[in-house]
Amino acid sequence: MTAKEFLEQLVIAKKQIDYYHSKIDELHAMSKRISGCDFEEKNQATPSTDPRFVYCLDEISELEHILSEKIAECVILEVNIIKVIQNLKDIDTQLVLEHCFLEGKTTKQTAKEMGYSTSWVSGKKRQGLEMLDKILATSDVQ
Repeated sequence: MTAKEFLEQLVIAKKQIDYYHSKIDELHAMSKRISGCDFEEKNQATPSTDPRFVYCLDEISELEHILSEKIAECVILEVNIIKVIQNLKDIDTQLVLEHCFLEGKTTKQTAKEMGYSTSWVSGKKRQGLEMLDKILATSDVQ
């Protein structure tokens, strides 16, 4: 796994967390709108005794469990990434990688916040990824 792939795992994990949050919010809203049973349920030979919102609540519970696992995985991943980034000797390179991968900022945003040009930030990012590739090649983190 390359350094960039290693760092981008966190971006992916955070997107998954956002996805589960939005699904849970949708189901909460849906469960508040649902009441009683619908026509199809009334015409079934053995209609369900549970209101439909109960199924939403069950799904919410399942998604909340998955979400808590994803958050725990994300925290562990973030700690591992921070440890690996802290192995870099150049503090500016550390900061650039933290801005770009931990905070999800663009090169332009990072340059503006740090007071440097975008080409300087791009160079530090490239150097940092090259250094991390070497560190990751000799470590068991991933």
